[in-house]
Amino acid sequence: MVGISRLFLHGDTGYPAGLCPSDYFKALFFYFWQNVFTFIISSIVQRDLAPLARMRMMDHVLENNLSEKPLIALTLVFMGMFSIMAMFEIVRQEFFPATGIWQSPFLVILVAGIGAAFIAFFPLRALRDAESRFKAIFDHVQTGIVIIDPATHLIVDANPVATSLIGLPKEKIVGNVCSTFICPAGLGNCPITDMGQTVDNSERILLNANGEKIPILKTAARVNFLGKTYLIESIADITKRKDTETALNESEERYRTIVQAQTEFICRFRPDGTHIFANDAYCRYFNKSCTEMVGHRFRPNIPPEDQPKVKEFFASITPDHPSGTIEHRIIMPGGEVRWQHWSERGIFDESGAVIEYQSVGRDITPLKDAEARIKKSEALMNSILHGSPVLQFVINATHRVISWNRVLEIYCGIKERDVVGTSDHWSAFYPEQRPCLADLLVDGAIEKLPEWYAGKIRKSTLVEGAYEAIDYFPKMGAGGAWLFFTATPVRDEQGVLLGAVETAVDITELKKAETAVKESHERYLSFIKEAAMRLKTPVEVVSENLSVIADDIRGGENNADQLVLQVNLQVKNLDQIRNNIIDLNKTIIEGFGEISAESKKFLTE
Repeated sequence: MVGISRLFLHGDTGYPAGLCPSDYFKALFFYFWQNVFTFIISSIVQRDLAPLARMRMMDHVLENNLSEKPLIALTLVFMGMFSIMAMFEIVRQEFFPATGIWQSPFLVILVAGIGAAFIAFFPLRALRDAESRFKAIFDHVQTGIVIIDPATHLIVDANPVATSLIGLPKEKIVGNVCSTFICPAGLGNCPITDMGQTVDNSERILLNANGEKIPILKTAARVNFLGKTYLIESIADITKRKDTETALNESEERYRTIVQAQTEFICRFRPDGTHIFANDAYCRYFNKSCTEMVGHRFRPNIPPEDQPKVKEFFASITPDHPSGTIEHRIIMPGGEVRWQHWSERGIFDESGAVIEYQSVGRDITPLKDAEARIKKSEALMNSILHGSPVLQFVINATHRVISWNRVLEIYCGIKERDVVGTSDHWSAFYPEQRPCLADLLVDGAIEKLPEWYAGKIRKSTLVEGAYEAIDYFPKMGAGGAWLFFTATPVRDEQGVLLGAVETAVDITELKKAETAVKESHERYLSFIKEAAMRLKTPVEVVSENLSVIADDIRGGENNADQLVLQVNLQVKNLDQIRNNIIDLNKTIIEGFGEISAESKKFLTE
């Protein structure tokens, strides 16, 4: 450096002993370019391998604190100048004359300046390009980034996402203490600098400008740059995720509440009987707590005669047939035998082997008891129906026969097995298909009763909703039969129509007796009429003659008062006889019921 100053200022060409100018400048050339290469390599390493945040922090330091950009530029310029001077001096000493313009120090300075500016241009442009790239990434990254001075806890910089989360422009955030926005912990309680905690993808709280707490996912890292430590904090708003988690937790809680509130038994267990889940109803049924049940093996005590059926059922649960239902008995700890109904679904691994069973069941003992009672009741009803002396059949709401008693079989010749389940019950009564009385009641077609049973149908006075009629059926019995039949709708406890029952009584003999009585009645009336005619005429003649005699006697001059009195008395007696006969005829009419109007008039007048 001393030689160079002497050269520039005094034109002194003296050099240290034993060192010629060419060797001296060669040494300077290699010294300066060694520093240039070191700086370039260091810049490349810092630009390509350092975090983007560190580059942004460098930009902030250069702009706001130390103004190193001009210093770096001057450094590059001077290094370029000295390098060009050294290189030019070497070339001049080796190739140009020792006198003239080529030996002017101003030429050396000019060449060095031009070369230094050319050399400094490219590193500075590369630095600006790197800063532009970093700024674009820093400003557009979808995660909030905040740079903090850990010594003062002041916010040094913040990208747009961070300012949006905080709710203030950047200029109102930078320079504030980080606890104002980033962390609710006050000074002296910083989790990173004061408590030594590591914040790596940790769920934390961010305070925005309105004092609202926003859930965030936070990562903080320490970086050193230009001898100073900074905290780079990245923050991501996880409000939506937390809302989703809350909704999911609420949904799971509702589902768990629903499952636990079910009266059905719900459980999941492995093939070895280890229970993974069991609801309260299942645990209560077996008098165990959920702690005793979950995580432990448990198998109900199944009667030996039901075990093969249960084993076969679980063997049938395969990937091709993953679910099924079964009913079996169990023996309770107290020895009571109860019935259960289970719906099972297998859960399989990738190889198709069952790893779990999901089961939903219920106690059906009352149902089984009711079924047994119903079967017993049905047997009793069938015994009554088939043992009844009346004709009877029952149809359901779709007009299909569900019962056909033995007496009806005998009368019509149609067997129960041939008609039950069909709608052919009409064929027992009519030559062509038509509705029976029970069919009309099932259809609720009360208005059609007169159409099919004109003058024969009437509403029952004994059974509500029932109708009855009398008709002659030529197909019934050996030569036809008169039947008194009644149809009654059958309803359940809620009033829903289930079907109708129709019963019939053979009244053929009664009809024959009625005909005989009617014929006898007519013969008797004819006899009475004839007797009355014979009695009525003489009495009227006697009465008339006596009246004439009485008039003759009263008109004569004979004093026969006593005789007139006697005659009048006889007339009264004859009138009394006539009245008595009329009263007798009325009594006879009332006793025999309906008679012709002509006969009635004759007997009562």
